[in-house]
Amino acid sequence: MKDCHRAIKERVEPNRLYYSFVSTIEHAEYEYLSTASVLSETIERSFRALHPEWDKKAGWAHPNIQRALDALTAHYQFQHGARLFTGNRAGAPNGQLEKKDGYSPIHRALDKVAPRSSRAYVGLYNPDLDTAPESQMPTLTGIQFLREDNFLDLVVTFRKIELSAWWVVNMLEASLILKWAASKITKIKTRRITFFASIAEWKMEPSLTVIPYLDDLETVSLAELTAIAVSACRGEASGRTRLLELLTDKRLFTHIDNIDPSGLLRLGSVLEGAYKGSAGSSVLDNSLIQHVQEAARFLQGALEHGREDRRAHDVTESLAQIERAIDSLRGVITS
Repeated sequence: MKDCHRAIKERVEPNRLYYSFVSTIEHAEYEYLSTASVLSETIERSFRALHPEWDKKAGWAHPNIQRALDALTAHYQFQHGARLFTGNRAGAPNGQLEKKDGYSPIHRALDKVAPRSSRAYVGLYNPDLDTAPESQMPTLTGIQFLREDNFLDLVVTFRKIELSAWWVVNMLEASLILKWAASKITKIKTRRITFFASIAEWKMEPSLTVIPYLDDLETVSLAELTAIAVSACRGEASGRTRLLELLTDKRLFTHIDNIDPSGLLRLGSVLEGAYKGSAGSSVLDNSLIQHVQEAARFLQGALEHGREDRRAHDVTESLAQIERAIDSLRGVITS
């Protein structure tokens, strides 16, 4: 894998489009690559954005995977898990299709795994969803399992792939999918992964979809967020610093393809509660809370807009409000 990505980096020019791109690794074992344009933690967080149903300990083998898929909230971002494991909703902010109980495209594909078979395929493109004006068309369009003797390979097809960071994210995703698939088949070993993309580009500043810490309840629970808000209102350095970290991270990973107001909505509520509970002794200014709540309102509007120009406007306004909240908080920290 390291040799493959290094070779790609050496042979492509940044910000140039390449057509009919193909790459193959012979051993499907993921490892972080120093040639990647982003840190290992960002790669892993981006994978979690694609597969929020994936469990850190059990992967896709955990018994509550269907419950996790059903619990996914609306995001304006493409999530692969729902379309692979349930055949619905992936990339659809408001879940336009009804869930089909028992229907799992990826399990159906595994049932078709056999020597010389080409039917072990899952397509992620869904015209019922992806032709809608407000939809995001998937960049990863299909995966196919190929069996040769006692080896299982995976071919992944993209309409376009970014090479400096997304190639690494998708290789992590593909290696985990292949490993999971092999665990479902008796006496078979994982082998190679092949990527085919109609268009490929090595971007100097790739835009990654990452779940901000503020939006991830596994990282920051409601109880922890409440404790941070109370601590910050009391003027404790630990609470103010942690709040600044969360808002800065939210600002960094919010863009037109990654819209989620849930964390800001929670933060606005707990900050308001902590402020009122302080009985006038809070060191935080009420304007900071208003900026957070306005940022959440604009992101909620962006999530609901079908027109891209309106969505972009609301995202820009939300980011401006987050920036004002950060400036207000920095003033408290330095005072």
